[in-house]
Amino acid sequence: MFPAMPSSPSRVQPAALVPLNYSCMITEHPYSFAIAVLFTMLLASCSVAQQRSLTDKGSDKCTFSMVLEGQEPLSGYGLDSTKNWWATTTPFTGMTRLYINGKPTKPYQEIRRPLFSHDGNHWAAWAMMNNLWHVLLDGVEQPVQCTSIGTLVFSGASQQLVYSYYDGTQEVIVCGQRKYSFIGRSSNVYVSPNAERVAFTIGQTGLKSLMVNNKQSTAFDDILPIGF
Repeated sequence: MFPAMPSSPSRVQPAALVPLNYSCMITEHPYSFAIAVLFTMLLASCSVAQQRSLTDKGSDKCTFSMVLEGQEPLSGYGLDSTKNWWATTTPFTGMTRLYINGKPTKPYQEIRRPLFSHDGNHWAAWAMMNNLWHVLLDGVEQPVQCTSIGTLVFSGASQQLVYSYYDGTQEVIVCGQRKYSFIGRSSNVYVSPNAERVAFTIGQTGLKSLMVNNKQSTAFDDILPIGF
């Protein structure tokens, strides 16, 4: 299992933050695989000089660039609502490396898009190496013996990662030291803020039940999950 996550970890800082003249662009050196990924961000606060520029009519954004440079071809990138950014590169044929705010992982056969916790201080992703899936939590590997992977969910208070995988037709949800096994999940997985409860529906329209910590409710014609 993963070690307990700290309650108030420090956010990993981006590789570079450079003021720009209100632009968002991607550039690539024509003679190398050097990568520059530039994002436009809305900032909660600005420097005094930048605040002064906001007084101009129509100036309501501060723009920064996040730069990833190297000799590896860029294969994907994104900016999360938590203001964390990620990118994937191809260091070798058939291998993928993930960058989180400029910090790289080792190469894997396959890496799925990362998920960030609600407070932005943690991240998780599925990664495959030697045909074995792993859950990456803040870069720490947890091997998972499975036939296929399921979902990743952070609890509302961002303190617990919940993930699922499939063992044949049976799905297994892992929440800390707890495991729930079942067949036929028909909704997203919902986790209470303190991760004490895990809920989802099973069955199809006409005969659905609500599962909370693997306890099944009475069957209903339909159930519309809302969350915690």
